[in-house]
Amino acid sequence: GSLCLNAAQSVQPTAFGTISTVTTGSVTYDMRVSQRDSIGFNLGLNRVNNDADLASLSIPRSFRYYSAGTNWSHNFGRRLFGSVSAAYSRVDDTFRTTNGFTLSARLQVRFGAIS
Repeated sequence: GSLCLNAAQSVQPTAFGTISTVTTGSVTYDMRVSQRDSIGFNLGLNRVNNDADLASLSIPRSFRYYSAGTNWSHNFGRRLFGSVSAAYSRVDDTFRTTNGFTLSARLQVRFGAIS
């Protein structure tokens, strides 16, 4: 399997003449479980902090975005592949909390000559 860790922080000016500090971090792990199957997992966190209170403009002073997901991929043959993914996300800001869930399936067919 492979493990990937990412982290970053940046300071960005905004259109309102303020400064936002953006902090991100993620962990991803992928593993082949058989000759035809692989699975993967990921976790992420993004945080934005504004240096000024912009609540009068309905802009949160800070927010956090959390995400977690998993996927499974299968090779059905030389020309047919498929995958299923599920993910959860959550956004917390000054005004509200929003949760989301996605489930997706993909089928891919390869055309043409295969070498």
